[in-house]
Amino acid sequence: MLKTEVTRSLLPGMIFLLLLTVSTANAQSSRVASADSYLERGNAWYKKGELEKAMDDFNIAIIFDPGSASAFYNRGNVHRDRRDWEGALADYTRAIEISPRLEEAYSNRGNIWFTTGDVDRAIADYNRAIELKPRRATSYYNRGIALERKGDRESAIADYSQAIKLDSSCAEAYIRRSIARELNGDLAGAIADCEKAIQANPRLPSAYNNRGNIRFQKQGDVEGAIAGLEGFERLGAVGGCYHMITLFGERARDQITQRLLILGDQDAGHGLSAARQPRRGG
Repeated sequence: MLKTEVTRSLLPGMIFLLLLTVSTANAQSSRVASADSYLERGNAWYKKGELEKAMDDFNIAIIFDPGSASAFYNRGNVHRDRRDWEGALADYTRAIEISPRLEEAYSNRGNIWFTTGDVDRAIADYNRAIELKPRRATSYYNRGIALERKGDRESAIADYSQAIKLDSSCAEAYIRRSIARELNGDLAGAIADCEKAIQANPRLPSAYNNRGNIRFQKQGDVEGAIAGLEGFERLGAVGGCYHMITLFGERARDQITQRLLILGDQDAGHGLSAARQPRRGG
């Protein structure tokens, strides 16, 4: 009898605790739902380039759900785009603390470390990003740039090669590997990479520039360098042809003039003369 009375006396308290637990769970669920709504809208603002509005929504999402790694990560992207490196680092770091396997946060934080001059930390973050997603070409490409900054050209070339293996359309990786190979004295390999970069992205001016530079400056191949102007033709960048006079000097002047006349630039002679003058400030 006594046991039953005790149970009855405790029953109201038990019911209260149960209701409190359910209420707390519902409130938490509601807060997460609200956070997700602001996060979703913030992402939409971000895609439209509305950084202020995106920041406001990410801030509110974090207030509703301080454990949202996505909210901190996305706010970090806004800080990055604003060139607020300190804010970006803080948010990417918090996102990683909440979700240690968030590869994108390591990759983006690595980019900020690199931008601010901390190459070793950048490489450490790229290493972790690669551990988490070993088939993401961008991380190898970024690590290659960081390794090249430290003077480890061979490792950089290996990373560019891996990036290309994973994504053969990564024209920028071909360009970076081309530059590294040129510095190593592998001119044939450097030119081959420029050709592959052009195949991957025919509208990449740096590929035509680098190829022409190697052919002329390193190999003395004026004809081969001039032939590369066809790339500028496809880009409709006659101004790029004028740039060649600065790059190649007077030896190529007549040939470039003829090339421009073929392109229909009847004022080619004047343009080349102007190209040799110092540029005026804006």
